[in-house]
Amino acid sequence: MQKYTIRIQNRQKKKVMHGTYFLYKRQFKCGPVWYYKTYRTDGTITAGKTTGCTAKTAERTYCDNLLKCGLLYIGQNRTFRQYAYGWFDNGSVWMQDRLACGTPDHPALSPAYIEKLRSDLRLYLLPYFGDKKLQDIKHRM
Repeated sequence: MQKYTIRIQNRQKKKVMHGTYFLYKRQFKCGPVWYYKTYRTDGTITAGKTTGCTAKTAERTYCDNLLKCGLLYIGQNRTFRQYAYGWFDNGSVWMQDRLACGTPDHPALSPAYIEKLRSDLRLYLLPYFGDKKLQDIKHRM
């Protein structure tokens, strides 16, 4: 247990801060690989991401370029309403996939069931979860 704690403390010392993100190194059998973590808008830290860079300067350059282009991963910031938009539309991927499971004689989804799904989304899910951010929705809400 103490060995693990020491390793974490040593790892903390190797972090390189850059405002919206920080870099850290992980050691593998093939050598070191640099990772980055970012801060979400609520101040929490995202999961580590890697580009496979083995040099700190290469990782920093890569992250700076992502930041300039607005592509640096900062976690999901979408609302449930944005995420659910078009779920049960006729052309949606989910709908096409489900309908492909049926046959002309026995469709996988009946028109009444499709309407029930749309109605439940519109009447129950969107009013409650609609403006909540996906990252804030927990399984025990």
